[in-house]
Amino acid sequence: MKKYSVLLLSLMAMISVSSTLLAAQNHIYFPFVVNDTQTLTELVFTNPTGKDATIKLTAYQQDGTIASLAQDSLSVPANSQVVLGANDFGEFRGWVLADSGDVAGVTGNLRVGSPDRTSLDIAEPAQLATTIILPFMAQGAGASTEISLVNPNASSARIDVKLYDRESPDGKPVGSVFKVLPPYGMLSGTLNTLFTEVTSFDNASHLVAKSTPLNIFSSVVNIIGFEMVRGFESISQKIFARTDVAALTATPLSNTGPTLEFPHVPTGMNWLSLMGLVNLTGSAQSASISYLDDSGNLISAPKNPTNVSIPANGSVRLTSKELFGIPDDNLRSGSVRVSSDGNLAGFLGVGTMAGSSLGAAPAQVTANTEFLLPAVDESGEAFTGIVLLNPSDAAASANLFLISSAGATLGRRSVTLQPQQRSVNRVKELFFEGLNQSDGYIYVASSAPLFAQGFLGVPDKTMSTLSPQVTLAGFVPPAQSIFVIRGKVTFATETAKAPVANITVTLSKGANQLSTATTDANGEFLFNNLTSGIYTIAPESTGKTFDPQSLTVTLATTSKSDADFSLLDLQVPVVTYVTPKETVARYEINSPG
Repeated sequence: MKKYSVLLLSLMAMISVSSTLLAAQNHIYFPFVVNDTQTLTELVFTNPTGKDATIKLTAYQQDGTIASLAQDSLSVPANSQVVLGANDFGEFRGWVLADSGDVAGVTGNLRVGSPDRTSLDIAEPAQLATTIILPFMAQGAGASTEISLVNPNASSARIDVKLYDRESPDGKPVGSVFKVLPPYGMLSGTLNTLFTEVTSFDNASHLVAKSTPLNIFSSVVNIIGFEMVRGFESISQKIFARTDVAALTATPLSNTGPTLEFPHVPTGMNWLSLMGLVNLTGSAQSASISYLDDSGNLISAPKNPTNVSIPANGSVRLTSKELFGIPDDNLRSGSVRVSSDGNLAGFLGVGTMAGSSLGAAPAQVTANTEFLLPAVDESGEAFTGIVLLNPSDAAASANLFLISSAGATLGRRSVTLQPQQRSVNRVKELFFEGLNQSDGYIYVASSAPLFAQGFLGVPDKTMSTLSPQVTLAGFVPPAQSIFVIRGKVTFATETAKAPVANITVTLSKGANQLSTATTDANGEFLFNNLTSGIYTIAPESTGKTFDPQSLTVTLATTSKSDADFSLLDLQVPVVTYVTPKETVARYEINSPG
């Protein structure tokens, strides 16, 4: 018996050491990688560490066997961002484990959608946990939810998967799956293929997956998960079929709690916000929901704050209009705070009513001081928005950096947020260098913890939600070495300055003409990717005069945002007044003829 005890203790110690070594490695998990005729998956690596990283990639098929890759490693230079696309995988269905070696802090996001990119969403980095929650289920009437549960371990894992309705009878699941996953194996499929005993998914709410020991000698291992909702609609809520997709990585149980934050909830004027709150307890509970303005005060609305009752192991899924009673013709934008006595998980779906866009993000429970938002696109019709919320009772000073995919700092801005204050900005408004920027990320370092949210998409077509990703403490972005010159050409009217489009602006350095730009409909022009130096810019248009005729701009530490010109001689109609001769007028008036 003594020998057996010693052997058992030694075995447990070996397992503990193996787990420690595994945790020490810098693993990045992508629990869903599918590239076929319907689905596009891209892996987005961001390296906010100041060190060059070499990423080793291992692709696993559903049974845990290794799949061959066209590219099994890639270089992600310091501060840069690299996207691995469908061409690097070919047709594939499985998951990917990335190892950044001795460089800690590299993050990874999943960008998923359709191959023609008419639907896209960006999911958060996957997190290891023994219990995970997928909060947004939809199946039927054109909608489907594809889920992926992965065992990222060298030993088998037993998982207990339960599907709940929004009003589960007595808090019991409506469907269950028990599965032993082989090493590096996965369970994937749509709800109807996984839960074959369920006859209706009309009220499908959420899924809870729990890792359990294989036997009395086994330890509980961590798992990861992912979900993608296609074709979501809710006729009763006037949400008609979405062609866009909503993607979420599984929420660890440790990231749930009695208080949830949603930093940006737009309502009215074509905006759609769908909030899901999941009760993770076996008893019904009440939640208080407050809709707050940019100063942290209650927004004027018929029902604010409001209270909702959430069934045991059930959920509520309501639009912001339903929650607060705000009419469609009133545009409101604020943060939402949810408070309850029990454990909650949640998500927010955001899109537009008139179009087909929809993106989803998990509820937030913890504010952070250093984090990044992993995507930027201000090119063409696309937009990127940044929301920062200070939940504390002290002011927060935040430094924001716009960093290109090549790792260059394009711009830096400082923002002060008073207690409970929120800021909402377009990237191109916050960073004038961001006009037409189509790649890169935003890094934020704050003196006090902040909640944050990013939104990226094309109006009425696609929406991607960007959750903040915690970075290693102390990251210092490189000094700005790439600059832009941005300006505007206007014509002064009696009441305002009107923008002038289609004016050619020339950029020169010394005697060399470098490039030209044409003013857009707003009269704006931009020269980007400039190094330090002295430049001359001048507008040109035949027969027109400008003030000033040219500008000399010195770029050393910051970009130039106000290289503006006025058009002096915009031609307007000339009216000539002619006074008739008096004799002629008298003759015409007095003539009897």
